[in-house]
Amino acid sequence: MKSIKLFFPLLILPFLLSFSPAFGAGSYTVDFMTSPSANVIGPDTDLVHVALTVKDDRGNIVPGAYVKFRIHSPPGNPFLSTDIPWVENTPLLEYEGYVSNGILAFDYIFPIRGQYRIDVQAGIDASSLSAKSLPFSIRENGIDLRNISLLLTLLLVFGTAAGFIISRGAGGKEPAMAALTVFFILGMTFFSSVSYAEHCHHALNAGHVPPLEEQAAADGMTLNLTMNPGAGKVGMLNDLTFSLKDAGGRPVPDTVFDVTLWHIEDDKPVFSGRLLGKEGSANLNFQFFDGAEHEVRVTARHAAGEVRLKRAVEVEAIHPPMVIKIKTMVYFLLVVFSGIALGFRLQGGVKLKTA
Repeated sequence: MKSIKLFFPLLILPFLLSFSPAFGAGSYTVDFMTSPSANVIGPDTDLVHVALTVKDDRGNIVPGAYVKFRIHSPPGNPFLSTDIPWVENTPLLEYEGYVSNGILAFDYIFPIRGQYRIDVQAGIDASSLSAKSLPFSIRENGIDLRNISLLLTLLLVFGTAAGFIISRGAGGKEPAMAALTVFFILGMTFFSSVSYAEHCHHALNAGHVPPLEEQAAADGMTLNLTMNPGAGKVGMLNDLTFSLKDAGGRPVPDTVFDVTLWHIEDDKPVFSGRLLGKEGSANLNFQFFDGAEHEVRVTARHAAGEVRLKRAVEVEAIHPPMVIKIKTMVYFLLVVFSGIALGFRLQGGVKLKTA
């Protein structure tokens, strides 16, 4: 299910990044590119194509390169939470292995706004790597900014009207205060109910779910999927392993695994990429950042044929931290009471003119 939109940010990060940088890795560099560019990507909305190209010191692509890659989410803000606070400052995606034709390409939805850390290592094998990091920033979704602006405007208008009525005299105080009380009771009840519906529609503890295993066979080969733990949980990585074996149980080298992680409810991919299993297997660490059922779709391709596999997996959603709820309520209250103060001031001006 879509992550809760109650905790809209009140500000956006001003530093946007649109780039095509290179990571130095000994005598190799890794070009990192996104499409669309960072300044137009919307969090939890746009499927972004990411490409990492390994090149030698002459600028030529290295076909048999070995890559370690990691995406770490933004650290968050102590004052303004993102839409998915449990995702903040957690690893989102990790991959290690050889890359086909020197390029690691995948499509991915970045979950929250802020500055991500991209860690890349490259070399000819696992023993000849050197690390580099790069910040990568994404601004807030324009629709969210519009919605929060509208909400804050309505709260300010409501508070101003209430302040204006209260300051007119005893006759208007009781109805205005009653309206304020009912408004906040209904508002907090609505927030709590939506939060519960959005974040607690699964009853499982993913951290203690045993690994799941699934397999499919075709063309005399068997495709195996292992996921540990056997269910996702917002804020933690799942270890997914894909392997292809022949009829004798031996790994099939140089297998290409097309992997898609599909959000069933939204009917869209959250990750799609091609992994090279040089020795017949590939591994991907992935965080399911949305608490809803997903489907793991894998196609193993080899000269001898191909095997397809699908497996639905559950993801445990988590309540937003209580401190986030309290901060959000305080911000809304401050806006309303600012409106009340404005209403008092306006009413005072009206009285002076009347006098």
